[in-house]
Amino acid sequence: MSRRRKVVHSKTPLAFSDLIRKAAQQTSNKALTKTETLDLMTQCLDGIVASLPINIFWKDKQGRFLGCNERVAKLLGFASPDEIIGKTQYDLHAGHPELTQALVAVDQEVMKKNKVKIIDEIGLGPTGELNHYLTYKTPLRNKAGKAVGLFGFSYDINEKTQVEAALIEENEQIQKKWHKNLRELAKLYKEITGQNASAELSALDYVAGIRDYLEKIIGLMPGHVYWTDINGIYLGCNDGMLRAFGLKLRQDFIGKTAYDLVSPNMATKVFNNDKKVMKERKQIYFEEGGLDVNKNPATYVTYKVPLINVQDRVLGILGISIDITARKRAEEQLKIAKEEADAANQAKSEFIRNMSHDLRTPLAGIIGALDLICKEEQDIRLKDFSMQAFYAAQALLNTFNEILDAAKIEFDKKNEEGVIFSLHELINQVSSLFRPIIMEKGLDIYINIAKNIADPVHGNRKLLHRVLLNLLGNAVKFTETGAITIEAMTKKKGKNKIELLLNVKDTGVGISQDKIKEIFLPFSRLTSSYNNKIKGSGLGLHIVYQFIEKMGGKITVTSKPNKGSVFSIKIPLEIAKAEKIAAASQFQPVTKIVEPIRVNNIHVLVVEDNLFIQRIAKVNLENWGYIVDVANEGTEAIEQCKHNAYDLIYMDIGLPNQLDGCETTKIIKKNALNQSTPVVALTAHADKKVEEECKEAGITIILEKPLIKEKADAIYNQYFLKGKKLNQAEKETPKNDVLFKSKSIFSLFLESFPVEQANIESAIAAQDRRRLRGLLHNLIGGLSYCDVPELLKAVKQLDYISKNADFDEIHQFYNEFINILERKSKEC
Repeated sequence: MSRRRKVVHSKTPLAFSDLIRKAAQQTSNKALTKTETLDLMTQCLDGIVASLPINIFWKDKQGRFLGCNERVAKLLGFASPDEIIGKTQYDLHAGHPELTQALVAVDQEVMKKNKVKIIDEIGLGPTGELNHYLTYKTPLRNKAGKAVGLFGFSYDINEKTQVEAALIEENEQIQKKWHKNLRELAKLYKEITGQNASAELSALDYVAGIRDYLEKIIGLMPGHVYWTDINGIYLGCNDGMLRAFGLKLRQDFIGKTAYDLVSPNMATKVFNNDKKVMKERKQIYFEEGGLDVNKNPATYVTYKVPLINVQDRVLGILGISIDITARKRAEEQLKIAKEEADAANQAKSEFIRNMSHDLRTPLAGIIGALDLICKEEQDIRLKDFSMQAFYAAQALLNTFNEILDAAKIEFDKKNEEGVIFSLHELINQVSSLFRPIIMEKGLDIYINIAKNIADPVHGNRKLLHRVLLNLLGNAVKFTETGAITIEAMTKKKGKNKIELLLNVKDTGVGISQDKIKEIFLPFSRLTSSYNNKIKGSGLGLHIVYQFIEKMGGKITVTSKPNKGSVFSIKIPLEIAKAEKIAAASQFQPVTKIVEPIRVNNIHVLVVEDNLFIQRIAKVNLENWGYIVDVANEGTEAIEQCKHNAYDLIYMDIGLPNQLDGCETTKIIKKNALNQSTPVVALTAHADKKVEEECKEAGITIILEKPLIKEKADAIYNQYFLKGKKLNQAEKETPKNDVLFKSKSIFSLFLESFPVEQANIESAIAAQDRRRLRGLLHNLIGGLSYCDVPELLKAVKQLDYISKNADFDEIHQFYNEFINILERKSKEC
């Protein structure tokens, strides 16, 4: 434990000049003359003012600057404070007349009313920008008490949140400029007061004038400002320091040590910090706890720097403590707010994923079932109705996908990744998707790719693909006659940097000038006259705009009604090496092929836990010529793969129990029989996490449900045709394909329901709420394919009450559902 040193106090407090003279005599071992005392005092006081990290200035009654500190000179663009002397606000802010008038008005008010004014005012920042400053202005009075000038100091409120870094940097600058400023201390009296030294004034009067004036300045400083000699004896402080310790006069503070003001343990820490500063001649910075003027807990940030004279001797330390309690509280609130915002974003993401699965799955079943009915039905009238329902379901799924895409743009990080790809391949791939409808409408399509275009490139292929897909889709949708043109070129922007310039032109209906700004808004449509003619959600161009913005690009539109439109985009990309394209293209979308394919002798395994959807997929694939095995869960699929070498596996990602689709695939890939078998994932929602899990598991392609003929043909083309020409047998689809013959889709559901019924009744009997809700969820998905709205409503009610109701009530609702099911099955 450190020993407390005895400090002898004089009964009568010494004057500030006496303390300085005494400290100097102790260090130099000789008495000082009055002139030496004056020089020393002015040096010390100049150093103190120069050390303060705020803007300090003083003016005469006409508003002319009499002086300032280095900080103000630098802020206003001057090399030194000397250059600003004699200038007015009109000289310094010539380009800002309104700002100048406001500053001058405040100065005149302070001198006219002879009162202090604290104001939040606007001034110029370091680079000429307008900043907010908290400014203290006080009149300079003569002996008669009349205002003869103005003194002010201010600090930049904009930098409050960066006060720690700003003060550290300022202290470093103070250290560099300390010795230079020390020699200028003799000029301080004239610069501050605007008065020349008079022969009538003694040296002590001169020093006392400086002391009194600077004590007033320091007293007004915010926070706690104080300085000590080399023995830790306090030589001065500001008003804030006095209030902190309940003192009224500086004389009550001067001459004390930390041991007189705080606890022994705290005082020892203060002494040790001060010794470190003086020994190492370096500033220190730390946060510490304490009490505010009202004795409430507070947090302070403290800076201490050594006071060094022109002889390079350490005279003591200067300390500044600022109350940062409010800022700390604000930081904590911001941290909590950020955590809450992150949690809300996560909830949004999870909600969209769940909604994507819950809505896409039944839609996939509807589209798949309608596709089969269209092929099965022989009655022309019913076949026409089925076709209309099929196209309506497809349109609904497309609209739903666009709405989900628009909702996910805000937080979907997967859209930010870049890969290496070919621009030629991308443009040709997208354009090929629209060739059938372009041919059907009798349009021409031209693709003009510059010969010197950079290829391959590195960038966000997924987003660029979506942008071109939407723009070309709109061009086809709104063009009835004429042609569509795609133009592409690249401009070099740096060593490996390029800019893609892409134009999509059409000769369609065009857009009026007053509507161009609206087309990128969500759910925006051109005019009501197109409502019944051209369908769409009004989200396509909104998504395009968002994707281009994410890629750091721009989009512009030029258009004339009934003449056509040109959509021009600029996207920053990077030049890449060609050998990396294949690896980067592993998860690219499957290209739809135009000619239908007849498959022969391809052995496929379908892994799907929903028996109804499983049955539709099995009959579909068999109808298309595949040899099909099915598995209800992961363990069953693994067992079948031990005995069969499959050509292709369709894997549902969301399998029940412990093994999901990815885990099942990993185990299957370990078996030599199916190690190289391509596995295609089927899912209702494919996000970044799912893609990463699939890639890790060895799944080569991800497809969104439903599995329709075009998607199956594309998979077959990619893995089994590999560019060979189709023979006639492969091109023709069977003419006698009848999926369900005389059975309805509902009849097919009834055949598979007994297993689900047993599982549901078992879950109710065991009061296993979690298992029951999962089974009901699957049941809703299956019934969504059947045109039995009363039954679907009943099972949805059962699912709703199963969340919280007791199991007696759940059992009653289940019995009602079974009664409706039995009645509907008899009607069927």
